Amino acid sequence: MRSEQHRRITAIACELAKIDPEYIRLMSEESMTPDKFDDYYIALGGFEPDYFSSRTYLHLYDPVHDYGGAPLECLRYTVLAKDMFNIGNNYEGYKYLGYASHYIEDVATPVHTDMDVINQLSFHLGYEDWINLHWNEIENRLFLKLGEIGIPIKCDYVREHIKKIATISNGYIEDVWEAMKTKDTEMLYSITVPCVLNAVLYTAGYYNYVFTTEEIVEEFKLPPSALSIFGSIVLIGLAGYGAYKILTRKKRRKQGCEKYGEKTI
Repeated sequence: MRSEQHRRITAIACELAKIDPEYIRLMSEESMTPDKFDDYYIALGGFEPDYFSSRTYLHLYDPVHDYGGAPLECLRYTVLAKDMFNIGNNYEGYKYLGYASHYIEDVATPVHTDMDVINQLSFHLGYEDWINLHWNEIENRLFLKLGEIGIPIKCDYVREHIKKIATISNGYIEDVWEAMKTKDTEMLYSITVPCVLNAVLYTAGYYNYVFTTEEIVEEFKLPPSALSIFGSIVLIGLAGYGAYKILTRKKRRKQGCEKYGEKTI
């Protein structure tokens, strides 16, 4: 999803969940913000590979491989929102709910449910561009569907809620790639409209859950996936190996310079 689509989906979901109109605009605007976090990171001197990792891992969930950070990011902002509401800071609470909405809506898009990001990157970006270009027609068809259904999807646990919508979205992934290859516009509509509808219904259901659940803490006890643990170990190992190479390179250079009488910096 492009940022503007997040804004529209959030606004529609807020209305469906009967969120106070005073805060709908705030939540809609803030639902676009997570796409900017990584840009701020680079502007502040962040490392490019970390940026790419953050931009992919945190905004996806692959239900086939139990891989991706979207469920935990949504939960993290949900807990922050509840903390703010508990101390009477509604502005910050609704702002964090806007952040959390972003991750639900991301995994409603099939291309955010496939961990094979590198090989499918051109199709991923191309599909999101197609959604952006055809958004008016998508939204017109969406309202027709909403008129028929219009019932938020029940949410019991934040992370499981996201994994459920990601599983549904992932079922369309092969069709997305095929439709993008053949430029089958009608097939793309038939895929995208149900996915956007789910984005609205699942986001609205999430809002209902947040406001009817006194405290949301138990989901932090869910164990991380084996693949995520393995990935973390690999990244730590690579970081350690990189540090080792830098240190030994400096040591060898110093020894070489001393041997040949050169100055070291």
